[in-house]
Amino acid sequence: MAFGHQERTTQVHSDDPRNPVVSLKMTGEVKVAVYALPPMLSLGGVMQGEPMTQSIRLFPSAIPQVDIKSMEFNRSLFTMQNKEIEIRGRKGQEIVVTLNSALPPGEFKDELVIGVPNDIPPIRVPIWGAVVTQEEFAKLMKELASEDPDVRSDAADALGEIHNAASTQPLIQVLLTDKSEEVRSSAADALGMKQATEALDALIKATSDPDVLVRDSAVEALDALGDARAEEALKRALADEDEMVR
Repeated sequence: MAFGHQERTTQVHSDDPRNPVVSLKMTGEVKVAVYALPPMLSLGGVMQGEPMTQSIRLFPSAIPQVDIKSMEFNRSLFTMQNKEIEIRGRKGQEIVVTLNSALPPGEFKDELVIGVPNDIPPIRVPIWGAVVTQEEFAKLMKELASEDPDVRSDAADALGEIHNAASTQPLIQVLLTDKSEEVRSSAADALGMKQATEALDALIKATSDPDVLVRDSAVEALDALGDARAEEALKRALADEDEMVR
């Protein structure tokens, strides 16, 4: 459920011939006692047999502090532990979830249900992703060198969702040298999704690519990296000749 400032518009139909339809706009603030960051968690592609750990943070909104009285998953896909945290003066809880490395290949989905005191409804955080085999990963790496640009682009998109550093350098090479602007754009998107800091210099260079789609993808990827060394390149992008990049 969304929280914060909200606006909704609805239409009321009546038998009044002068005003058969009346639009009503409602505004207000939706407050929650506790909120989760992120409210849902996509793990993307996880290599089979390799550990995957992510964190979910809980912060109070309408109550003084966050206390956890229970944590459970609907299925036995994860283990978890929690600890108190304080970030910029805000106290909360961090729940570290670890995927069961023995999961078979394929998609998985679960939901973390967090119980808190004071009759507050439980917080539900959906978690999903897919377990990828070495054979599937190798196939995508091979497709990244295909003669068909559509196949290369699709492979880059898929590799961006898989947590495996072995694809980073090949994606950088594709970004810098591929003849297809669509493929170069997909490579930039993938490096941003992977938050590959090794790609910083290549992404900065790609902000000057002749193609607007590549420049836009490079800017978005640099923004995702959040590296201060990209600040000048991002400033230059604000003056790009194309509105899409700006």
